[in-house]
Amino acid sequence: MPKEYKRKGPLFKVGDRVYKQSDGYQRDKARRPPIYGRIVEYKPKENSIGRLTHFYDWLPDGSSIPEPTVQQRLTLVKEEPNL
Repeated sequence: MPKEYKRKGPLFKVGDRVYKQSDGYQRDKARRPPIYGRIVEYKPKENSIGRLTHFYDWLPDGSSIPEPTVQQRLTLVKEEPNL
């Protein structure tokens, strides 16, 4: 008997600080560093079988144009308090 699909909500809110791990491969070199930015907009989309995909527009640091990406590519930055 198949398991029933449980919908999960979004992991991030508008304004959250996140980073996106670079997928760029450089031969004979270390991976590129992660790209930091903030969430600008959340856009859920449902596919034909009812699965929900969480899309975000996020603004990378140093950019003025938001970029679309999916939730799986982003990681929340845990900001440390100022001492």
